[in-house]
Amino acid sequence: MIKHKGLTPGMLVTLGEQKILKLSDFADLASDELTGSYDIIKGERVKIKGYLEDFALSKNEADELIMSARDKVYKDWEMKYGKKKNKTNYFWRSKKNNW
Repeated sequence: MIKHKGLTPGMLVTLGEQKILKLSDFADLASDELTGSYDIIKGERVKIKGYLEDFALSKNEADELIMSARDKVYKDWEMKYGKKKNKTNYFWRSKKNNW
């Protein structure tokens, strides 16, 4: 079960229906997967519904939720194994990037 500040019980039910059951599953998402996006399919603009679109979550709020989940997941991983998981995952923990 996911326990994460900022996710309401309704959001957790919706995520569970999509088989997003652990905080690490949530941390692997992109904000567009939560808020929805548009894509071009066969030359036509198509709306792709986000998992939490019905909750009027802004892209910024979605980014903050995901980044705080990543920070917790990868911090816990480092505490358990005593080293960084890999460079890609360490990037997401970074609070500031030099590029």
